[in-house]
Formats: sequence, structure tokens, C-alpha cells
Amino acid sequence: LPRLPLWGSYWILLWGNYKFPHKNMWYYMKKFKSKVISMWMGDFYTVVANDFDTVREVLTKREFDGRDTTGFAGKSRAFGKTL
Repeated sequence: LPRLPLWGSYWILLWGNYKFPHKNMWYYMKKFKSKVISMWMGDFYTVVANDFDTVREVLTKREFDGRDTTGFAGKSRAFGKTL
């Protein structure tokens, strides 16, 4: 989604449905035929998952963890185990 420096892609969600911007996320998920979309919410890169199975996969798989597991800090943070 296109973005502006201060607002990110949030203005597109407001433009589509000002009272219920979360409904506009459903619109874009159907438009792009994807269960996961990403956008900029101001300075933060945000990933939105659509259904229960996708949310579960994102929260449980190691590929989506996004944490550094190399080096001392990555291994000592969780005592060498994944969360």
C-alpha cells in the first residue's frame, strides 16, 4: 500500500471507511487475495493476519519470530530455548 511519511498507510484505511478502518483491511486482503498484508502505520511496519490458522502460524513458527538467535544475547535471552 502507498504511504505518507507521517501517517504511513493509515490514511488509506481511513479513506476507505473512516468509522471502521479494520473493515478496510478485509477489503485489501480480498483485493490482493492474501491472508496476510503488511503496511506502514506511521513509522512502524505492521503485518496483519486474516484468519485463525494464519495467526496461529505467525505466532508459533520460528520463521516469523524475528528475533536474533545468533551470538550471546540471542541465546541468553531465553536460556537457549525458543519461546
